[in-house]
Amino acid sequence: MNPNEISLISQYFSSSWAIWSHAFILIYLSLRCYDVYAKRWSAKTGEFQTSGTITLSNICQDGHGRSHANVEYSYQVGSQLFQSSIPAPKAKLSSFIYAYNQGANVPVYYAPRDPAFSAVNTPPSNTEIILSTVQTHLVFPFLVLHIASVLSFCIFTAS
Repeated sequence: MNPNEISLISQYFSSSWAIWSHAFILIYLSLRCYDVYAKRWSAKTGEFQTSGTITLSNICQDGHGRSHANVEYSYQVGSQLFQSSIPAPKAKLSSFIYAYNQGANVPVYYAPRDPAFSAVNTPPSNTEIILSTVQTHLVFPFLVLHIASVLSFCIFTAS
């Protein structure tokens, strides 16, 4: 990096542009995150349940020789068909795969306002719903919008 780029970035972090853009980004993403959470929270009650089918169940290895379990399931809500996966544990992969044989039926708990969000065997906890929502609807979008804010400041300031 040349010294001008470093000073431009330091100017960004001390500018009102950074303060306002980050405030706007955080407020917007927080409201969006709350909206998604509000649509998903009813899944934890366990009231909304359907039957799902395990469509994929196997153990594979990555390029570093580590084993991973892949378990995917499908379920239907109304006339729509949804697919999702079950997070695999780090250990005891063979017993995990045995518990979820391909073709087996499993109970699926879903959120009626967001039926693509589901959990298998037990309703999701409040913590699981919050973590899933924050990871996908707050953290990654914030990073992307932060980079866009820095780049737009650098473009407008440099010209």
